[in-house]
Amino acid sequence: MASLERLSRRLASRVRVIGITVDEDLNLAAEWLRRERIGFDNFADPGMRVVRAKLAIDALPETFIVAPDARIAARIKGARQWDTDDSVAMVLRALG
Repeated sequence: MASLERLSRRLASRVRVIGITVDEDLNLAAEWLRRERIGFDNFADPGMRVVRAKLAIDALPETFIVAPDARIAARIKGARQWDTDDSVAMVLRALG
């Protein structure tokens, strides 16, 4: 999440990062986001009901890169350092 926050800041004019928490305790999740200084939008899906049904996610973390035309340009499973030059280049390539 910290590297996604840095990516969000680095590409603020070109990319919007949105997170989804699946924690049951939303107060605890909100406190963690504040403590870690995560500033991008985060939505709640306790128990993964929506992410399983609509996004077919069965394990976390999973990242979607969504193009401006709303198509899924890339789907990346597993953790990644999103603020490296290679990751930033991959995101920008995926977005065209």
